[in-house]
This record gives sequence, structure tokens and C-alpha cells, in this order.
Amino acid sequence: MLNITESVIISVAVGMSVDFVSHYSHSYLHSPDSCREERGLKVTYMLETMGVSVGIGALTTAVAGGFMTFATTLFFYQFGFFMMITMVFSFLWTNFFFTPLLVLVGPVAGGGGAKQVSDSVDEKENIMMVAMDNSLKVETL
Repeated sequence: MLNITESVIISVAVGMSVDFVSHYSHSYLHSPDSCREERGLKVTYMLETMGVSVGIGALTTAVAGGFMTFATTLFFYQFGFFMMITMVFSFLWTNFFFTPLLVLVGPVAGGGGAKQVSDSVDEKENIMMVAMDNSLKVETL
């Protein structure tokens, strides 16, 4: 059974965990028209506009949590430790998983996303099947 400390920490964890992803996503989706067609340019714009803000936000929140760990009150100690861990993992996940994911399958103007990647894989498989059929026909002749 959870006590009040764990209940508060779990409630706050949801918001803190998705904060950086939501900021990056908003910046990616609202990139200027000059980079709407290429994912790499959209990610570059996203990192230029929100990267510093997200990085400094993670740093200051983690430092604040670090100072809270020196408290003698159990709640502040646990909450400070939680803030540090959450900020570190959220920042790492956002920058080293979510950002490369946007480069690979992020939406672009007029389409994009996972369906486009799936269609591309299906097309490559069809080309390989045709090539294999042609090679079998040549070998049997």
C-alpha cells in the first residue's frame, strides 16, 4: 500500500516524464515551411529552438532535487532524489531515443510517420522477391 509520499511522487512523475518530449514534439511539428519536407532539418530546428531550454530545465530541476536530498525531512529527501532520477532519465531518453526516432520516422509535410516506413520496407521486399525470382529463372535455363 502506498503512503502519501509515494502517491505524490507517482502523480508528479507522469508530468515530469513527458515534459521534454512534449516540448520537442511541439517544436518539431511547428517547424518553418523551409524545413517541412526533411526530417533532419526539422530535428535541427527543434534542437536549436528547444534544446537549450530543455537542457537548462533538466539541469536546474536536477540540481534543485540534489539540494533537497540534504533535508532531514524524509518527504523532501525522497522527493529530491526522485526529481534527480526523473530529470536524468527523461533528458537522456528524450535526447538519445526520441530525437533519433524523429529523424527516422517523424512526420513530414504531406505524410511521414511509421506508415511511410512500412510502405518503404514493403516496396524493398517486393523488389528483392522479383530479383530472386529472376535469378531462379536464369539458373533453371
